[in-house]
Amino acid sequence: MRDAAATARETCRIQATTNSSGGAAGIVLSLGPYGATTSPSCEFAPTYSAPFGPPSSVEDAEAALAQWHYARLSVYASNSETWGMVDAVAFETLGLLCEVRAVRRAMYALEGDGVQAKPWWISCTFPGPDGVFPDPSVAPDSAMKDVVSAALHNAPELAAPTGIGINCTPSRLIVPLSVHLRKAVEELYPDKPPWAVIYPNGGHFDTDKCAWSPNDAPLWASQVVVACSNLLSSTPGERAVFSRIILGGCCNVSAGDVAVLAGAVIGAGFVSGPSGGTVNL
Repeated sequence: MRDAAATARETCRIQATTNSSGGAAGIVLSLGPYGATTSPSCEFAPTYSAPFGPPSSVEDAEAALAQWHYARLSVYASNSETWGMVDAVAFETLGLLCEVRAVRRAMYALEGDGVQAKPWWISCTFPGPDGVFPDPSVAPDSAMKDVVSAALHNAPELAAPTGIGINCTPSRLIVPLSVHLRKAVEELYPDKPPWAVIYPNGGHFDTDKCAWSPNDAPLWASQVVVACSNLLSSTPGERAVFSRIILGGCCNVSAGDVAVLAGAVIGAGFVSGPSGGTVNL
């Protein structure tokens, strides 16, 4: 597991020496939900078995998930060389509110160990044709507010993430979801602008064929750019809802697709380059 960090750092070094026009690349430690490790995986229909779900209580399941995430984090954080290579940590594709809170408990425990602090974010999935948050305890009409509250509300023994985001979600839904995300953060937490991290899927996944359709990169990029526009302040001098916006792609998105997105973002005037300004790729 730790070898991946060294491989990524070497890739960043090569990129820096061969691409003089781009910005510096960074390494994000990507950590998915417990449901991605089960067989079959269940991150998009998260019905975890005990101790991570029923018949355990929500409180006990949350505690068990926090310990599971803490143990995995410690694999990286306990090695100073590996941890030093990591620029940020992403908890992504989360579909349960109790797991959102659990990763915050895990980060709180890690902070108590005295390891070097890193920027980190929580990113949730809104999968399927309707983009419904998969937690069965959450009503669809309040899902975004519930997610934002679980991720950002101030409470004992819950570390505060640097950012909040949406990933592993159909790109055609990222536009309306970005509106809901901005409104929820603006209403619930107007005084502490977090980062926003947006990286939807590309193309369409056919569940019958278990195959992805080709990604229409220009269309996909245009949808991400509109989502970015929704997150940015629309009036000069208006207080920013998000202190930084990070854009990218999740499943079925290639490096070439991200290059198309970079051009679209720069063309829209959001940044002066791939790693400059308020918006980053």
